Amino acid sequence: EDGSSGALVQTVFDKLLAFPEFDLAANPEAHHLLTTQYPREFLNFLRARVEFEASGQSPKGFRAIPGFRPLWLDSAKLRTAPDFEQLREDVWLRAVAETESSDRWLRLLQTFALDDNAWLLPRMINEIDNARTIERLHRVTRFLSFPGSLMVFGQPEITRRFLTRAREIGEYDQIRWALYTATGPHLPLWTNGKKDALDDYVEAEALKAAERQRHDPELLPFFSWVAECEQAKKRRASAEHELRMLEFQS
Repeated sequence: EDGSSGALVQTVFDKLLAFPEFDLAANPEAHHLLTTQYPREFLNFLRARVEFEASGQSPKGFRAIPGFRPLWLDSAKLRTAPDFEQLREDVWLRAVAETESSDRWLRLLQTFALDDNAWLLPRMINEIDNARTIERLHRVTRFLSFPGSLMVFGQPEITRRFLTRAREIGEYDQIRWALYTATGPHLPLWTNGKKDALDDYVEAEALKAAERQRHDPELLPFFSWVAECEQAKKRRASAEHELRMLEFQS
């Protein structure tokens, strides 16, 4: 990689700006190259697409960021840029703002800014503590929600603060459910009443988190409940499959 190749990549991205769909899921080699070797050019491209979509001038069916496959940019490499802190803060402020385009900015933020705990934790805690309504608190849970997310297990301080604040507001069950649905694969595959192995990991992670937090009066019940939800979902899927088989045979 050199400056000229980065400029070439940026030029190609500029030409793709208005394409309705841009998804590299079918080309893993290109996905790996762009996210690891050219993360800043990729981030500039995605940011321009978000701005284009937010402007209301994008064509019908336009999606700034693909939603099915998680998109992770090399944040360590991004952080070497002198203007990175300003850029990250700008995207954060747009994501937390309550505007029509805030969800798009949140999707962009999730591609590069969630693996820096020292930066993320105080900002998330501040948003949670300052949520005055259940609607706002529910909105903040979406920062943890993306395909494959395990943040409720990996960020116990954030999860605990969500649950505590939900109790204070008086809507514990709603936030508990929002945290659960933010976790794991958003569209898991099921075959013959069984969840496919690659998508079947939330229960195991919940049980491990419950063991780690076995002395925490807030987190232990929550993580245990998540595991129970997963188990109940599997039992229901198995029973429905058996019922379909019986109907088919009759």
